[in-house]
Amino acid sequence: MQARPIIRLLTCGSVDDGKSTLIGRLLVETDSVPHDTVSSARSVRRAGSIIPAGEIDFSLLTDGLE
Repeated sequence: MQARPIIRLLTCGSVDDGKSTLIGRLLVETDSVPHDTVSSARSVRRAGSIIPAGEIDFSLLTDGLE
């Protein structure tokens, strides 16, 4: 990854409004997440998830992918 300027971003909202999903999506779209982390996110499923297999649950990137 190459060095880029830091952008500060604030999100506000209630529980389940999609804040973590938004930030996770922005991180992936700007190539700010290592490829192995994105691969791990593709293989992890949360209980009751409606996201199709093989798709990324972007909220995992900010909410504790281990």
